[in-house]
Amino acid sequence: MLLHGNFCAVVVASVLIVAGSSGSVIADEPIANWLRGAGKDVLIRLRGEVLEADGQPASDFQVTGRMNAVASNPQIEAKVDGHRFEFWIPVNQSKWYSMWLKAASTQGDRVAYQIFNTSELRQLAIDGIKLTLRPPTRKVQIKVIEKDQPVAGAYVKAAVGFGIELRTRTNADGVARFGLVPDQKLSGLMAWTDDFRIGGFGFDGKPARDPDTDEHVVELSRCRNQKLRFIDENGSTVPGVDFVIQMATAPPNYNFIGTNEYSSMTTDAAGEVIDKWFPEWDEHHFYAELRSDRWILNGDHRTIEDTVVFKLKKSKIADRKRVTGRVVSTSTAVGGFFVRLDSF
Repeated sequence: MLLHGNFCAVVVASVLIVAGSSGSVIADEPIANWLRGAGKDVLIRLRGEVLEADGQPASDFQVTGRMNAVASNPQIEAKVDGHRFEFWIPVNQSKWYSMWLKAASTQGDRVAYQIFNTSELRQLAIDGIKLTLRPPTRKVQIKVIEKDQPVAGAYVKAAVGFGIELRTRTNADGVARFGLVPDQKLSGLMAWTDDFRIGGFGFDGKPARDPDTDEHVVELSRCRNQKLRFIDENGSTVPGVDFVIQMATAPPNYNFIGTNEYSSMTTDAAGEVIDKWFPEWDEHHFYAELRSDRWILNGDHRTIEDTVVFKLKKSKIADRKRVTGRVVSTSTAVGGFFVRLDSF
């Protein structure tokens, strides 16, 4: 575990130590069945089953999962056998802090979700997970337009909290529909097209929008190419920088349109990248969210000869302090520990 100087860091370590336990899905199993690897390569098995609302085993369904992490949001692949499934979770690799699982019927008319934090994984791995498929209880309609005209075939993303994203495409009338379960609430909507049009908004921005309303409109804007360059404190360009552009309307609204797979970029050998999804607005508010332990932003960006320049400085690797420890237990029952260290 490492503490980083000069910027906020959250360091998490999870370890699962299991002896026998009645009612546990891993009771009396060899360690090799539920634990793989060591150190940063540790994988822990998470198992579960999918049921129908009447309690009967489900069939014809898919299970997906995604980790919410500092540096990325990796998708976790599930292995399905009958009505049961299992994931192998890379607990020490991705600096993850939460995760969600989704089971959905093949027809898409019944869904179930499970969300949990890092500190809850140990108990879930011991007890297992039950996902019960139920029909969505709320229908939401989003119309995508450009200059008051409907846009067919647009990609639409609805953010509903805890990192969960729902996706679909608009029909011939420019309308997309989502089904939400009772615990889900809209936090943002985003739409884009293959020919570089984009739009969206968050419900915490301005103008105010009601997330409890079941009909919404997203307006698209044309995009242009924008060159971005990253330099260090000496003015030298920095190649291989992974980052995400967070784009919003100008002050005082600061309405963020959201991110998609095109928002993640990496600088080339010249320390530059072309953002093809830069909206053709008169004014913008945006920033680069770095996905790197080696660099941090050094002040605000500047525009020099139509190029947006971000200045970086190296994180203070030399100031890191190693923290070590051990856990002692005299119990033969199920045990484990979770460690969280915060530094600013």
